[in-house]
Amino acid sequence: MHPTVYDMPYLIQKSKVEKKRVADCKNVIEEMKSTLISKGYRLPKQMTSQELILFEVVMVLKGVDLKLDFSKRVLRTTPEKMTREERQELKKTREQYRRNKIDAACSHLEEFLIMNDLNGIFGSKLTRLQMLQLVRDRLKALPDITSQAPLSPSLKHSIAGILASRKSSTPPSFIDMPATGP
Repeated sequence: MHPTVYDMPYLIQKSKVEKKRVADCKNVIEEMKSTLISKGYRLPKQMTSQELILFEVVMVLKGVDLKLDFSKRVLRTTPEKMTREERQELKKTREQYRRNKIDAACSHLEEFLIMNDLNGIFGSKLTRLQMLQLVRDRLKALPDITSQAPLSPSLKHSIAGILASRKSSTPPSFIDMPATGP
């Protein structure tokens, strides 16, 4: 650190508060992920980053697919052939793109809270952490869907699928008829 920073304890305190806020937001997002998985709304492999977790939360609560707005961008290049400044610029671009995704998801979630009057005691001005906590609580209140539908689609050619389609679409055959004796 630069020596002048030590002369300003306010900056050190501010960075501690900021680190705590970031850690709290990260923990709340991880709780959202575990809630979505435990209630059967999403699979773990669908949520590999904070942005994807928030995108899935928006999809569950609002039905809006933000993945379409943020199509996959290819920012991979060979770092060996880049100068230091080019690598730094690439990092900045990637981080800004990541922040834009998170901001878009958070604005949709805040809009959801305001439209459904779930912002409660906080009023219209919510901090990001308060907004994420309210959304987490809303997710916990959703019903489980694990018992209602299987996580994977039923196979078209499974025995149960064939028997179910046969019973619903064809008249009973002599195999299904009860045996009556003379």
